[in-house]
Amino acid sequence: MKKTILALAALASMGMANTAMATDTNVGQAVFQWAGTVPSPSSSEAGYWIVSADGGSILSATDGVMIFDNKAGEIKLKSATTFGFKVVTDKTADGATFNPAEDTAGVAYKATLGGIKAGKGGLTAAGGDDGYFAVTAGGDVLSTSTAKDFIADEVATVSLQPAIIDDAFTAATEGDVWTVQATLALTTTTAAL
Repeated sequence: MKKTILALAALASMGMANTAMATDTNVGQAVFQWAGTVPSPSSSEAGYWIVSADGGSILSATDGVMIFDNKAGEIKLKSATTFGFKVVTDKTADGATFNPAEDTAGVAYKATLGGIKAGKGGLTAAGGDDGYFAVTAGGDVLSTSTAKDFIADEVATVSLQPAIIDDAFTAATEGDVWTVQATLALTTTTAAL
């Protein structure tokens, strides 16, 4: 019995010795970042709803994320959240309450860039990014002068990319918090009676 207790005590002390000799090794740092600006809400005219890609809710596209690369001070937009939406008719045409079970009839529509604002630490006027960001829909860069057509029930996928692909973002520096807000003007054409 004494030998068993001595053996257990010896094993326990060896385990403690091993943990006492362990040292911490620095592996680097993990960086996390959040930013937020209260945006204007999306709005629909009477008779229409701008809805999520699946048609289950009113479009809410205010939580996008941009990921940047910083290689030796050369900063580039790597990716950005893509939002999807479509336009459906308001079955009751009163604009009071969206009903995803009834407001399902898609309509053809056109999207034009209404404007883009960007800036460090908050929104600034157009050009706050020196023209770095471009807004895309369906892979095409949107402009303020030319509309992009979407057929009924087609989902527009909207994202950001550099205006010049693979261009460095010279207005940005390490630690900057950038916010981009874009507005799209959406129209539909109804047949003349």
